[in-house]
Amino acid sequence: MRLSLFTCILICTALLQQALAQDTKPIRMNPKIGVNFSDLIFSTEPANTSSLAEMGWSIGIDADYGNKWLAQGGIHYFQLGSGVQMPRDTQVVSASQLKIPMGVGLRVLSIDYFHLWLHSQAVVNFTTRMRRGNLVLDKKDYPRTGLAGRVGIGMDLWKITLELNYEYSFTDLVNESIFARNEMISLALGVKI
Repeated sequence: MRLSLFTCILICTALLQQALAQDTKPIRMNPKIGVNFSDLIFSTEPANTSSLAEMGWSIGIDADYGNKWLAQGGIHYFQLGSGVQMPRDTQVVSASQLKIPMGVGLRVLSIDYFHLWLHSQAVVNFTTRMRRGNLVLDKKDYPRTGLAGRVGIGMDLWKITLELNYEYSFTDLVNESIFARNEMISLALGVKI
């Protein structure tokens, strides 16, 4: 009886502390949509081959926790691609990816309803589909998972967010006839809820 009463008091105290912490450091959710410009960086430059940036889109949700220093994470669906110009033709390599960014942010400026912040994140990529031209590639022809790094700047104006990111892949996106990593610039617009 004494042990269960003590356990209940500990649990209630812990729950109360969590509730009070939410008043000062809320978890903010941020659904967003965006556009991205993706390009391939060849691991070994094939002769007479170059990469052409292509535009794609994204949709997802982020969460952050904290006031000045922010713990950040999210889940996003990206459609991205890049043109590959070869001596005889040009083909678009496109991919559908589920991206899970996790990292830290810092609010560098906070004035009433305006916040400016910087962040750095590690991004785990799950490639769900890859196309080269009109051909859907077999899953054995491309890496299913990858890792990337992302840095960015963002601003909140009341509940509206605008975020600009640069992302560089540490692992190959394409490993069929060419070996290439992806680099991307993305711009996203969201709403804090």
